Amino acid sequence: MRRYWRCCVSLYKRIGVILPSTNTTVESDFFKMSPDGVTVHFHRILRKSGLIGDYEIQEEMNQGIDEAATMLASLHPDVIAYACTGGSVLKGIGYDRELITRIETASGVPGVTTASAVVEALHSVGARKISIATPYGDDENDRIQRFLSNSGFTVLNIEGDPSTANKEVSETSEESSLSVKNFAKSVCRSEADVLFCACTAWRSLEIVTELEAELSKPVLTANQVTMWSALRTVNMLQSQSGFGTLLTSV
Repeated sequence: MRRYWRCCVSLYKRIGVILPSTNTTVESDFFKMSPDGVTVHFHRILRKSGLIGDYEIQEEMNQGIDEAATMLASLHPDVIAYACTGGSVLKGIGYDRELITRIETASGVPGVTTASAVVEALHSVGARKISIATPYGDDENDRIQRFLSNSGFTVLNIEGDPSTANKEVSETSEESSLSVKNFAKSVCRSEADVLFCACTAWRSLEIVTELEAELSKPVLTANQVTMWSALRTVNMLQSQSGFGTLLTSV
């Protein structure tokens, strides 16, 4: 019987993704943004039950990153992304680079995080002044504001949706995209260069095109920037409609 052996060089670029176990939005968003020639593969790390911005829960969750990267490495990805805003800004400026180093050490391939990706994306669209909409409470918002301010941007305002800020993290994905759009639009200031919608569990990618049309400025979302950075890392960026200026003007 003839045996067919898989060629050592894949015809596809593979993106590995580490995500919190409670997140039910990342997979759908990443599959939507996957161009021809790219496959996406996921590994969850345990995030225990609790409020969406809980520091201790996220710190414990991040202990699983090394094992997750090792597991994903077994499928020979070309890059591994950690898709979590709060988890990647948790300990301030430089912590995202620490996480990237851990991913790369465990896997032997390039790593990206949502935190590093949003900084790259803000530079890419030429933004200096930003408004930020989130589903978080004050503590998580403060961490994001400090991270982006220390990264050289002027954060005009950051506001958390009161309908999700004091709920279990697993409930974030259940908020309708229309509700996300209405809240995010209300947050964006006219003088902002860009609106950033934080949280990879928030359903903001679904309404990014509508928001850009109504606000007349670029809108970045957590999953959008993370996928953009991963595609950029493996030289597979292609112009795609429906996912905002960042993925259209490449």
